[in-house]
Amino acid sequence: MTRRASRVAVLALALGGVILVAPIGAAPARAGGGLVTVMDATYLVQPELSRVHVTVDAVSTSMEADTPEGPVYYAGLSMSIPPGSTNIAVESNGTPQEITVSSGTDAVRVDIGFSQAIFYGKSFPYQLTFDMVDSGGAANRDFRIGHSVVAFPGWAFGSSEVDGNSVAVLLPPTFTPSVYGGPLSQTALDDGSIQLSADNTDSASWFAYVTAEAPGIFTPTSLTLTVGSDEASVIIRAWDDDPDWGVRTGDLMTVGLPALHDLIGLPWPVVGDLKVEESANRLGDYAGIYNPLTEKINVRYDADATVALHEAAHVWFNDALFRDRWIGEAWAEFYAVHAAEAIEVPSHTFTLDDTLLASKIPLNDWGVIGAEDQDVEAYAYAATSHLAELIFARTDMSELQTVWHAADAGEMAYQPIHATGAPRTGVAFGQEGWQRLLDLLEERTGAAYEDLWSEWVVNDAQQPELTDRAATRDHYQQVVAEAGDWELPEAIRYDLSSWNFAAVNEELDAAEEVLGVADEITVLAGQLDLTPP
Repeated sequence: MTRRASRVAVLALALGGVILVAPIGAAPARAGGGLVTVMDATYLVQPELSRVHVTVDAVSTSMEADTPEGPVYYAGLSMSIPPGSTNIAVESNGTPQEITVSSGTDAVRVDIGFSQAIFYGKSFPYQLTFDMVDSGGAANRDFRIGHSVVAFPGWAFGSSEVDGNSVAVLLPPTFTPSVYGGPLSQTALDDGSIQLSADNTDSASWFAYVTAEAPGIFTPTSLTLTVGSDEASVIIRAWDDDPDWGVRTGDLMTVGLPALHDLIGLPWPVVGDLKVEESANRLGDYAGIYNPLTEKINVRYDADATVALHEAAHVWFNDALFRDRWIGEAWAEFYAVHAAEAIEVPSHTFTLDDTLLASKIPLNDWGVIGAEDQDVEAYAYAATSHLAELIFARTDMSELQTVWHAADAGEMAYQPIHATGAPRTGVAFGQEGWQRLLDLLEERTGAAYEDLWSEWVVNDAQQPELTDRAATRDHYQQVVAEAGDWELPEAIRYDLSSWNFAAVNEELDAAEEVLGVADEITVLAGQLDLTPP
């Protein structure tokens, strides 16, 4: 599973329904009252027209008292609406109002001329309408309206610090919404449509980014790929109104899955069809999810290649290989980035900065999906990626492949010193993924990683286990050296893999006693024409 930062924070900096008001008329002095405007904005989502139709019902009231020099009145106002807005019109009681439109990168400015002057204490009602139209473009565009997914920014309008402003979003039946910012409350209407609504007094800063997903109408594309020595069946399921996603994702899987295999080195593990399906809100805050039970990858419609490759890497790195969550995420991200480089598609990596480090936890304490707050989740994803690269810096791709082969085959971490032939198998009962990965890494690559486990992985309660492990492994290596051509009993290696260090030390002490009379045993065995085991 992959989490990606939302674009809401960036959008919110660029967007905002700010009303600019200037008095027009005889106003040599300002008394400070101003023009107060209350606006109710309704966003009607119309997927069949690829647009959002916006209606803003407004009432402007002059709170500016006359001055001795003469009356003060307002003849209009200026306001900003979302960039790209079209079909802009203003009317009051059926009478069109004069408007001037100026389009900019961040907003469209609408200058509205009132058909009557607004004097002190008087009000003027009017209605602004405009359309936000989806003209197509990149999959990750911020504005998208279709019958599978809608995504658009919502602004509030009206004078700030004034009661009465509101925002409503009307979604067709079958759409399930998700809102960033806001907030917006949700109500199911009698016809099955959904209304999102909010009252606000701070219109200048209020912002919401609304996405909504309808049950997908998918167009499947079947692929048969050669992944290593295996034939892989892949089904790409794209929304029927987004064929480009299907083409892009199919092209990516065609080169990406073989690249992942070549880097990881394990056989293709999927028995049936691997399904890759376009998704949106069902993923919550995540950009992609792989379910090993259904053998299906869900990827957000706007996710990049690294996300899709990350989820594809989970085909190999999931609970079947190592049980701990952080291990799967670390190596799925590691191989996604390196596969992207191999096939020359744009990629990105997490940056473990001071802001993320402020939420640092031992990776063994990283909870299940949904258990942690967003800050901890963001830290954990970045930290796992960072840790994988630190491990890789001490080894290479080939040696990592020996680790994955050993894990996949169920090999014992500690093998007989003098044995030839097939490796001994048997995973110690109760051994956790983080313990097994550390043992396999150190035994298969010959490098030390215990310091990384101490810094990034274990919690305070688990730290003493690393200390005991280091002392016991030293004892084990000492006895192995004393044994020379003799092989230590398999029970010692099994208990060492089990991190049952008390038992291992007792068994090693017993082995040393036997080795103390090894020469006598050899002589006696020779006299009896026997070969010591």
